[in-house]
Amino acid sequence: MKKRLRRKKHPVEENKWDWAWLYYAGTTLLNMDDKTFWSSTLRKLVLLIDEHLKINGMVDEEEQETPVDQIPFLMM
Repeated sequence: MKKRLRRKKHPVEENKWDWAWLYYAGTTLLNMDDKTFWSSTLRKLVLLIDEHLKINGMVDEEEQETPVDQIPFLMM
């Protein structure tokens, strides 16, 4: 039997983004049109959604595990 080689995952592939939620949040909560949503960076979307949730009391700041500005591949 041949041994199967496992493909190494790219770091970004390991983080599965819930695009349905991001699209919902961007277009419904933030009132973005399609063009604005799809031209936004992932970093911008996450920052805006996080702020919206905090401002509207939907999440405690203490609950956040990793601030978006500390996620390595989203850092500038």
